[in-house]
Amino acid sequence: MALENTEVIQNLTKQKEDIETKFEQFASQKQLLEQECERLRIMHGKISGALEVLTQIEDSKVETPEGEEVTAEDAVDAPEAVTEEVSEETAEGSEGPTSRFAAAEEAATV
Repeated sequence: MALENTEVIQNLTKQKEDIETKFEQFASQKQLLEQECERLRIMHGKISGALEVLTQIEDSKVETPEGEEVTAEDAVDAPEAVTEEVSEETAEGSEGPTSRFAAAEEAATV
């Protein structure tokens, strides 16, 4: 049983319309997802920055013999070993989530 050209044209036209409709839907979804990814990237950067600053503040505190916390600025006579240790920990901590996020983001864009 052979198909008539008019039937084939109708079938192909219907398939074309279905594809165009789906394409428009996916294009709209893609735009929304890209906006959400950008929003999340910005929020991640803000949270990472806040986390880094707060970690540095906490790491810079030095315990006094009386049990009172003093910041590194107040502890002028603090041993060099303590300030060097804080600097090393801060440097190590700065590579954490931000670089993992950046690597994931870069991999997603490739």
